[in-house]
Amino acid sequence: ANAMGPLTAIYVKEGDHVKRGQTVAQIEAVQPKADVEAQKANIQSSLSDSAAAEAALAAQQDGVRTAQATVEKSQAELERTKANLDRANALLKDRLIAKQDYDQKAAEYSTAVAALAESTTRLAQAKAQVAQSRQQMESAQRRVAQMRANLARFEDILAKFSVVSPIDGVVTNLPV
Repeated sequence: ANAMGPLTAIYVKEGDHVKRGQTVAQIEAVQPKADVEAQKANIQSSLSDSAAAEAALAAQQDGVRTAQATVEKSQAELERTKANLDRANALLKDRLIAKQDYDQKAAEYSTAVAALAESTTRLAQAKAQVAQSRQQMESAQRRVAQMRANLARFEDILAKFSVVSPIDGVVTNLPV
């Protein structure tokens, strides 16, 4: 043991056979035990945060796919309304279409242009949210790794409160 404090348990008596590394006594370790348990709880909390961030990322990636599909739909609609406007423009030159019908085609085209701009903006926003969620997930995963390292340190400190036999042998004298 590399720690000092009152003994809370002695697991052997004089004349007992012991193996190298066998715990023979325990030193009071209330704070180190509490530190280990607190760190384990912190890790579980961070694992939950990481899982939630992963789920949010997956949902937002679905949102990107939906936004991409909306952009593609808007592009197709823009192409359709542009073709209709071009036909209406040719008909208007030959006075084969009413001005009101031409204006309707022009308005549909303008609406399609605006819809494409809106869907493109929504796609960019969705991609930005994915990037932010990815960073949050990676940050949560780094916190878990850091907390696991701290747990190993706390467990090492706690282990120093166990008195272990340095050799195989027989207990000959307990000065307690």
